[in-house]
Amino acid sequence: MRLAVPFLFLGLPLLPQTEDPVIRVDVDLRQVDFVVTDAKGQHVNDLRPEDFLLLEDGKPQKLTNFSWIEVTPPPTGARLKALQERPTLWEKYTGVVSFKKTPGNDILAAPVANPHKEEIRRTIVFVINDTSVPVMDRVRKFIDEQVAPGDMISVRSTRRSVVPGPGGTATIRDSMGIFQEFTNDKRQLDAATERVPRTCDFLNQCVTDVPGALIAAIQSLGNVPGRKAVVFVGGYRGPVNNVVNMANRAGVVINVLNPAGTPMNPMEEGFPGAEPAVDLAKYTGGRWLLTEPGFAMTADLNEVMEDLSGYYLLGYHPASQDTDRAPGKTARPKIEMKVLREGLIVHARNGYIGAPDLVTKTTPPKAGREEALTDAMFSAFTADGIRVHLDPLFFASPLDPKTGKRHPIVRAVLDIDGRDLTYTELEDGGRKMVLDVALAVFNVDGTQAGAKNQTFTVIVPREKVAKFATFAKLSPQYHVDIPLSKPGPYQVRTAVRDGASREIGSSYAFLEIPDFNQRKISLSSLMLSLPAGTASVPSLRPEWNEFAPGNSVQFQSEVFGLRTPGKPPVPPDVDAEVRLYRGGGPVLDIPASAARIANNGNQSFLSGSVQIPNDLPAGNYAMEVIAYDRLAPPKAQTAIQWIDLTVLRPEIAR
Repeated sequence: MRLAVPFLFLGLPLLPQTEDPVIRVDVDLRQVDFVVTDAKGQHVNDLRPEDFLLLEDGKPQKLTNFSWIEVTPPPTGARLKALQERPTLWEKYTGVVSFKKTPGNDILAAPVANPHKEEIRRTIVFVINDTSVPVMDRVRKFIDEQVAPGDMISVRSTRRSVVPGPGGTATIRDSMGIFQEFTNDKRQLDAATERVPRTCDFLNQCVTDVPGALIAAIQSLGNVPGRKAVVFVGGYRGPVNNVVNMANRAGVVINVLNPAGTPMNPMEEGFPGAEPAVDLAKYTGGRWLLTEPGFAMTADLNEVMEDLSGYYLLGYHPASQDTDRAPGKTARPKIEMKVLREGLIVHARNGYIGAPDLVTKTTPPKAGREEALTDAMFSAFTADGIRVHLDPLFFASPLDPKTGKRHPIVRAVLDIDGRDLTYTELEDGGRKMVLDVALAVFNVDGTQAGAKNQTFTVIVPREKVAKFATFAKLSPQYHVDIPLSKPGPYQVRTAVRDGASREIGSSYAFLEIPDFNQRKISLSSLMLSLPAGTASVPSLRPEWNEFAPGNSVQFQSEVFGLRTPGKPPVPPDVDAEVRLYRGGGPVLDIPASAARIANNGNQSFLSGSVQIPNDLPAGNYAMEVIAYDRLAPPKAQTAIQWIDLTVLRPEIAR
């Protein structure tokens, strides 16, 4: 038995995120993080405590804790080769970025898996001040090639949108919308780099707030896990002390890359007398690099990423009175790190991580339904107290008789693992389960395009309790259709909560919906299934896009904009290619072949199948379908759609 219940939501305004109070523990232990390089910039990770001298306000301190933290394993194989890549002659002399199908480069090479908090290794915010096309091409190349599965990335701009309001008022908000949120989804990150605001003009009213964007980036990193860093791209002229103190308290490293190339005058960064950008990096343990928007910038970004791959962490108990608590003194102690081995360079912040607050704050419990669901929905990380699978499909509405156009619709399909739900016993011997569900679709600017929520109750009568053991394992499926006003990027977020156990599950996904009204081929979401009559392996869930080696997986998508010229019109002529991708690049490539086009009234559907090899390793994959309309002109001939799938062997299936 399978519950297939559409959402019957009541309108619940989603609550905005609020900053949680921070619990500070008043202890004497202070911690300092830093990296050490040799004269060639190579990392040194074999040092011992006796190789360092730490000074607090000029006084030597005794080290009580010392360790090397490896954030990510050293690069090997193809990823190391990509780091050691040298520019081609064409790239060297033209500056044109070379995007290649290298491991980790293709946006479909790493299927999206919503990360859990304990899986995060590095959390990085790109704050973009120089938005020129050559610079953004380098940022995108870096993200495509070097962002790893354990990384969470946010892309922000120093420009903020000015939104007109009623009565001549105006609201200033972050211009990146959904793109400023942390993600490991390279599709969303690529879309973010393409949409960084480049100009402020009459049509695009905005203000440039460099310090504000930098401070907001640091604040966003306050309670996230992993090695935390800001990569500021562009020139910086702004306050230093306040920003450095905020970064040090949050354990954030600031790296500054100025793509200006060779300074034109002695007042540029890097020269005595003008060091705001240099100081931001120097006093937070980061790098300041004067680079240029070419291959040198790619190399410099790789150097920054290497710095974030491992670091030393030491602790000490201050020998003197706690200077933060000294009467009348508010300044933080000055920390100096010196390495005693000759020829090595220390990159360390000028303070310790965090600081005790004068007043201890407590966090009130968040037991309320709305608060719990909202917190889970807006978190950068998924909660897995309840295992959920979000499959946000998109398709087109019927033709509007007034406009003759179609509008996109998101169909959010949510599968919930019944094994994680709690049934309580009723007085009459029956069973009861209460499930709270919330779902929202967000526009590119971060506003809601639609939001639904419901408390759903399942009652098992006493006379059916005998079959309860089987019933309790069933996975309910919910779905809801949300009409949208226009194509483009969207984000779908959902959270579910068990009313009895208070356990939470959450998931989110990024969508790029094509324009179904354009005069070129386009595809709706792909849907996967097993052929009719095929027995599914009990431990696998095809509805979660889980399949076994050897399965023949069918795909189907509605197709729009097909060319059928002539009177009477000729039948459509469509070829399709299917590829499977994994983190190492394409693993399966099926050559172009005639695709099946079926008509149902005024709708057309493209379908086909792919055989999963018996020797294909288990893991997460992405399936890409490329459709070619052979009757269309070259520029309108191709449409691409993808879907994530998981290959599991029955003996290791969940």
